[in-house]
Amino acid sequence: MAKTTQHTKSEIKAQCHHCGNVTLQKLLLTQIGTKLYEQLFTEKFFEKYEFLIYQCSTCECPNIYGEFEPHLKYTNRLISDYDYIFPKSSLLNENVPETLRKLYNGIYHLRHQAPNAFANQIRRGLELICEEQKAVGKTLFNKIKDLSTKGKFPGHFQDFTDLIRIVGNMGSHASEEEIDIWDAELLNDFFLIVVEYLYVAPKKVKELTDRISSKGKLPLT
Repeated sequence: MAKTTQHTKSEIKAQCHHCGNVTLQKLLLTQIGTKLYEQLFTEKFFEKYEFLIYQCSTCECPNIYGEFEPHLKYTNRLISDYDYIFPKSSLLNENVPETLRKLYNGIYHLRHQAPNAFANQIRRGLELICEEQKAVGKTLFNKIKDLSTKGKFPGHFQDFTDLIRIVGNMGSHASEEEIDIWDAELLNDFFLIVVEYLYVAPKKVKELTDRISSKGKLPLT
């Protein structure tokens, strides 16, 4: 059964991650459930979790926010205190370099509003990745090739990054063929795959390896 939270606002002004507009959003539902919670340096356990479902006044699509109740205990429960859950969040994983996270957070809404600009900035994201990974080369193409040679981009990943580079170029220059929202969505998917492989997957592999090793199933290294 839905449970109303005392300090939850019935209406907020926030960016809709469906249409990209900053609009008034009406609270449809507040639900308390349980989710797996990982406290720093301790075991994981289940904790009460509050879900908020708001409806965009422009496109009428739902935006879902959530946060663990203990984190909200000493706040007025502003929407900024909640994590964005659905649809896809513009917030990249905390293991991604801050410069890249800031760039992506600032351009995510452009996917549907200005696909050409989004494509151009995603190309900029690739440039930031090459800079952070200390790629060598005078052009973005050469830098991507350098990272592939070093094993940073295995196999078909170089094809992904080349596509991002090419589409980004299309978004930067006048052309008969415009980048549309479908191109931008695919471009976004490719970019997130690259980011996940470089920055998120290694940490998850290490965490799993450490846990399995602690159970004596793998040799400690």
